[in-house]
Amino acid sequence: MSHVVIGVDAHKRTHTLVAADSVGRRLAEKTIGTTSEDHLKAVEWAVQWPGARFALEDCRHVTRRLERDLLAAGFEVVRVPTHLMAAARRGSREKGKSDPIDALAVAHAALREPDLPTARLDGPAREVNLLSDYRHTLVVQRTELINRLRWHLHELDPSLELCRSRRR
Repeated sequence: MSHVVIGVDAHKRTHTLVAADSVGRRLAEKTIGTTSEDHLKAVEWAVQWPGARFALEDCRHVTRRLERDLLAAGFEVVRVPTHLMAAARRGSREKGKSDPIDALAVAHAALREPDLPTARLDGPAREVNLLSDYRHTLVVQRTELINRLRWHLHELDPSLELCRSRRR
């Protein structure tokens, strides 16, 4: 069988998958949920095409769990930048916008662009990045609270001398 690419249009609650052959013909489609159990259904569905690879529109806040589950199942996963998927949809014969049309456009973009970035499992760097982002958020919130308090105190008593905190 020819090389199959499974394009995915991902959303918060559902993922629509469309399998396309090497010339871009739609072979099948499936809609699943967004849990790891649902992703197992996608894996079971995809094994009918040995060597199939998945192409996901690059919106990791929605696809990170799916990427992780597909990589753990042994599939190759490529990330399709949004602008490439949009260009593939414009060049499509089907008019309109729907999840299956978008998933097929992702597959077409992956077929057309051979050097797309391959998804990899996140390592400790991802965890450090999340912790660093969280710390930054806490610092910003603390500063906002201090400033708001200072303005309230100024409103209550403009003559009040507030000492500035020492910076480390």
